[in-house]
Amino acid sequence: MAWLSWMCLLFMLFNTCSSANSSSSPSSRHLCHPDDSSALLQLKNSFYSSRTIFWEKGKDCCEWRGVTCGR
Repeated sequence: MAWLSWMCLLFMLFNTCSSANSSSSPSSRHLCHPDDSSALLQLKNSFYSSRTIFWEKGKDCCEWRGVTCGR
C-alpha cells in the first residue's frame, strides 16, 4: 500500500511541476520548487535506482536525470 501512496505523490508532483511551468516562456529556465525537490529526495531514499544516484540536495531537480520540468 505504501507504493500506491508514493505513486500518488509522484503523479501530483509531476502534474504540479508541469502545470506551474507551462505558463512560462519556453526559453526560460525551469527551477525546481524546494517542496518538489524535497519530495523527490524522500522518494530516492525509499528505493535504489541508478537514475537517482546523482540527485542531490541543493541542486536544481529539473536538471536531475529522469526528472522533467515544464514540458
